[in-house]
Amino acid sequence: MQANGSVAVNGVTVGAQTATSATLSTTSASDVFTVGTGIAVGSLVSGGAADTVLNTAGPGTLSFVQANTYVGKWSFNAKTNQITNPSALSTGPNANVGVGAILDLTLLGGAPFVPTTAGFGGSGTGSTVGTTAAAVVADPGGSLDLSAKNINLTFAPTAFSGDTTHPALYIAQGGLDLT
Repeated sequence: MQANGSVAVNGVTVGAQTATSATLSTTSASDVFTVGTGIAVGSLVSGGAADTVLNTAGPGTLSFVQANTYVGKWSFNAKTNQITNPSALSTGPNANVGVGAILDLTLLGGAPFVPTTAGFGGSGTGSTVGTTAAAVVADPGGSLDLSAKNINLTFAPTAFSGDTTHPALYIAQGGLDLT
């Protein structure tokens, strides 16, 4: 499903067949694609299987504003992926922030965001937000709390020896809780 301009949808169902992949994307930096406007009742992204992947793509903003029941994996590759509901990711196995993607948690305020997925990861190649970083931006008083999560980090280069210029996950604003 692709958005051009400002678009809102009240429901996305991902097939429950194994190894299914679906993509929500924008076409320009000024596009805003809102998944769940509060008009519909119930979950907004549903379906999936443990090995299903829901990708986000494009230069605009994808905003997830409702609790969801989708049970597959999340792959955030869009420029900005805005989470405005603590249960937006549902209970899938993993959420991953890709190179150049931003997971925006600022609208959650100063409270820690604990992903409802079993795991969380990043696959950045640098620390430039919006280009090479797999970035998380929280409220200055907020944080990403991964203390009880499986953490999956994909490094580039693969031989990591103290190279801080290639972080797999970059916290651009806010904090990271690991304890």
